[in-house]
Amino acid sequence: SAPSSREKPAADSAMVVVVASCWWPRRLFCGLVTLAVAWGAGVNAYVTPGDAVRHYTKALRGAATVRQGSESRAFKRTAHLYYRAVIFRRAKDFQRAACIYEKEIDLQQRGILPLAEEVSASAAAAHAWLNLALTQQGQQNFDASRRSFQSGVSRVQELIQHEHHVWIDGQSRVRFSLGSSSQAYSEGLSQALQWLATLLTAWGLLETKVHGHGRARLLVQRAATLDKSKGQVLRWRLVDPSQVHAQAV
Repeated sequence: SAPSSREKPAADSAMVVVVASCWWPRRLFCGLVTLAVAWGAGVNAYVTPGDAVRHYTKALRGAATVRQGSESRAFKRTAHLYYRAVIFRRAKDFQRAACIYEKEIDLQQRGILPLAEEVSASAAAAHAWLNLALTQQGQQNFDASRRSFQSGVSRVQELIQHEHHVWIDGQSRVRFSLGSSSQAYSEGLSQALQWLATLLTAWGLLETKVHGHGRARLLVQRAATLDKSKGQVLRWRLVDPSQVHAQAV
């Protein structure tokens, strides 16, 4: 369980609440890792806030509206933790990196942490699930990575429906809810769909490693329906081995 208020540092209680639940036996380990990160321990402990914010902003690929020097506390906090995870991944310490993403996702979904005003919940969730799945691939844990992609796609679709009053049908076509005030794609909706397409594409690339090309192609086709730029991935030999013969001819 989370520590009592007496155990929380006065400087930033939001950092320590990250030790909330995680499945046992990883529960205690994940809690201690994220608590240590919050206190500045770990690989290359000193991280400047500016570096973390710039990295997170860039990683969100245009989905964040950030006024330099005026970032919300929630955005800076998330940027700090994710930058630590990146440092752990670069050091091949995938277990600690995965713990950070797992804790953040758990707290996001339970509504414990305030949302950063700079980025939509759907884009923030897609970024977190993508990086957790990629970190699990770094651990060679492909089953866990697949589960993360599945959960991430499901969660992002839920958030898109809540935020933009649209739903995604079985062919990955966007359907506007009855009574929707507008059936035009807003910039926010377009960015959310691009992130969903990115999750599907990365999931498809994972499947080329473990299940063959059939499922991979279906996933990338779904992604290309949402974001036409993902269609070029369908021509990659990794996804469609027939491209090898086609290019040879």
